[in-house]
Amino acid sequence: MKILPYESRITSNLVKLFSLLLYSSLSFAQVTESRISEIQVFDSITKEPLENATIVIYSKPNEQAYFFNTSQNGSSILNIDQQILKISVFLMGYENYSTVEAKDINQEILKIYLKPSVDQLDTVVLNGIKNIIIAKDTITYRTDFYTTGQERKLKDIIKKLPGLEVDRNGNVTSNGKSVKRLLVEGKAFFTGDEKLGVNNIPADAVDEVQLLDNYSEVAMLKQFEDTDELVMNIKLKEDKKRFVFGDVTAGVGYKERYKVNPALFYYSPEYAANFIGDINNTGVKSFTAKDYIDFNGGILNISPTEYFKLNSDQFAQFLNNRDFTNSVDRFGAGSYRKSWAKTDLSGYVIFNDANISTASQTTNEYQTDAPFTENRQSNGEQDGRFLIAKVDLKNQGSKTKDLRINSLIKFNNATDFDRLVSQSTVQNTFLESDSQIQSFSSSTNLLYTSEINKKHTYSIQANVDVQDNTSNYLWNTDRLILSGLIPLEQDDQVEIVQDINNSNFNIGSTLKHYYKISSNTQLQSSITGNYLPNSLETTSFQLRDDTTTNSFSESGFDVNLNYNVFRSIVGTELRTEQGKFTFKPGLFFQYFNQEIEQMEQVNRSQWFFAPKLRVQYDITNSERLYFNFNRNISVPNSQQLVDRLFLSSFNAVTSGNPKLDYRISERYSLRYSKFDLYKGLSLNAGLSYNNQIQGIKSTTVLQGIDQIRNYIDFGLDEKSLNANFSINKTIGNIKYGFTSSHGFSNYYQILNDDINENKTQNTTVGLSLKTLFDKFPTLSLSYQKTFNNYDTSINTLNTFQDRFAANLDYEFLNDFVFEFSYNLTLYENESIGVDNQFDDSFFSLSYDPENTPWTYKLTGTNLFDNRFRQENSFNDFLITDRQTFLQPRIIMFELSYKL
Repeated sequence: MKILPYESRITSNLVKLFSLLLYSSLSFAQVTESRISEIQVFDSITKEPLENATIVIYSKPNEQAYFFNTSQNGSSILNIDQQILKISVFLMGYENYSTVEAKDINQEILKIYLKPSVDQLDTVVLNGIKNIIIAKDTITYRTDFYTTGQERKLKDIIKKLPGLEVDRNGNVTSNGKSVKRLLVEGKAFFTGDEKLGVNNIPADAVDEVQLLDNYSEVAMLKQFEDTDELVMNIKLKEDKKRFVFGDVTAGVGYKERYKVNPALFYYSPEYAANFIGDINNTGVKSFTAKDYIDFNGGILNISPTEYFKLNSDQFAQFLNNRDFTNSVDRFGAGSYRKSWAKTDLSGYVIFNDANISTASQTTNEYQTDAPFTENRQSNGEQDGRFLIAKVDLKNQGSKTKDLRINSLIKFNNATDFDRLVSQSTVQNTFLESDSQIQSFSSSTNLLYTSEINKKHTYSIQANVDVQDNTSNYLWNTDRLILSGLIPLEQDDQVEIVQDINNSNFNIGSTLKHYYKISSNTQLQSSITGNYLPNSLETTSFQLRDDTTTNSFSESGFDVNLNYNVFRSIVGTELRTEQGKFTFKPGLFFQYFNQEIEQMEQVNRSQWFFAPKLRVQYDITNSERLYFNFNRNISVPNSQQLVDRLFLSSFNAVTSGNPKLDYRISERYSLRYSKFDLYKGLSLNAGLSYNNQIQGIKSTTVLQGIDQIRNYIDFGLDEKSLNANFSINKTIGNIKYGFTSSHGFSNYYQILNDDINENKTQNTTVGLSLKTLFDKFPTLSLSYQKTFNNYDTSINTLNTFQDRFAANLDYEFLNDFVFEFSYNLTLYENESIGVDNQFDDSFFSLSYDPENTPWTYKLTGTNLFDNRFRQENSFNDFLITDRQTFLQPRIIMFELSYKL
């Protein structure tokens, strides 16, 4: 297939995209003719405009009503027909107003004045129903106003709710903010992962969808703590609160593709039991790297250091690998819950077994004093198994006492076999690597909260965490690799063995006292203590053909490190609400004591001042401004402190530095958000600044393709500045979107003892469009342009990336649903003359006939049968071009039976 020049491909795709946008707009505009009038609602005494008043338009008595709500200025723009007869207005704390005859009104703008009610009700009741209720941190949707009866799962309902978005995998966002957990009737559904509920809860059981912002599991702590966590809670219909639901799906495809996916659920207020299984060879991973992070506490509840550690470990890399030539995934998960009047006992077990095959071709261009090129070919087989089990006990003895105990265990076993061929003008290498990683971890947590009186609340938290990792590596090669760095002996086959054992413990507790000074001011004091003993051992040797060993210990290898850290944090936070402002300054002092035991013993301790500040300005219930500042202090990890060598890959040797100091960084962020569901407006903007004041930097010495790595303290500031802006606006039946972001950062690389400053700048702008017609296809189109500039001491690189996306969702003939998605990425690196393109596509056609439990579905992935993904990357000394091979086109026929 002939590939057009980069500029021509962009122009061609832009013409197609904007032609389609214009055609869609003109076509759908023809069906939205209506006269626009405006209603404004005011307080009859103060004459102030009233926000969130519910306006009900009746075309005829006893027929369906149309619901609207007023915005911040008390107005609502209505698309209504001239035949509208009656208007009613309702608002909490005001008398109902429903006596206006619209046929007698000729003015363009109708002004209505509501009288305050003597009885201040907590809830507005409109014939027992209201379509949307907005409180300070809660949005409630009555789903009956948005559904047609054709919806099959909760996911289909969410697609129709204003302000909510759901992707193909079931991840949900509300006005641009991600949902972190899913509850059903206030209790965690299954594991709390929103994807499981969104993709499996039947639509006909859902009565309300609630979005709970700044969610706190312990209700009495919500007034003291700002969690910034968004949770979705599902309210069930009265006749669906005790029922069995689920489906069993089986699918087959050509070239022996298959899938089996049972999902069975029983729910009642007192007891719930669930099971989900998935066996497939279609490349779908039932458990993802995001799930792995969530099950270890979630990104909001773990430190940046812990997040990086989790996301970069070998198991996470296995889960992150989405590009493979073959995949078999076996997944099973079960959960239970038993509820009493004041106690909940719940738990779950998750098991996953996956096998994948990978293949890639890589070209590395080394930008050294004597430039050269390396070509690599790699073929691998990876197997990963894990088991996660959790038990959770919650007891609320009274409204003033809350006890929570949970225990989590995790087993992981992964093997990786890889065959690699490296060819360059410097040296050629054939290498087979075989690795096996086994890990066990457990975590037990206790949280007890007690409200002594209206002014004093206490909480005590305690945890015991244990982790043990064992890694075994075997490299088999045809030459003496890392010449001069490891003491290898010539043999027919050179076999290198490295065993690593790493054990980590964390025993800690936190005591907090919450003092309610007044209704709008609280003082929180806390003291935390953590003891973290760690050990790291490595053994490296050559296995001779006669089975004897050649130890590397005398050449500086074999780590034996015991590393104990004691950390204490003492501090206080004041939280005060002054009008529309909420101030939360915090003063914290952190104490670290480090004991490093290896060839040389090191013992050091130090106090640090770590202030925090959070300011929130509530312009309205739906418009807010946030400012955050915090200083982070962290200690080096075990591998950075070792005084011996270890192998980090077939061409790299690494050593640590036991004299490394603490890391200190500061972060400032400013965020603005506004949404207006009734005007279809969502706006988010942010600005963040990060400054690494004192850090740890890795150094690299190149010898051909071989690398020697070390760590040093680094005092030069590394800064980053990022800005982002997004706006979505619904006009008529079309939702328009615009996004932009810009980032600047500087950081340093130390290569062959030279300190080089690198500067990066990236800018992204994007446009999107989505149709929202009830009886027409839902079409989403988007275009995104990214500019990158990478400035190093050696050269300057400029890259451009264009992304086009189209998604179609069409319900037709009552029982049919058609879905299609297409993504195209164009990439150009003008500095080195490289450009490539990649597209990804998917379709499904399902037939779900009424009055039958059977559903028939045809699906396809990688429709254009792309055989590889091409990617480019670069740093101060290396430019990489990689082709990763993919699974071929997959067409499946699926049959589902709904319980």
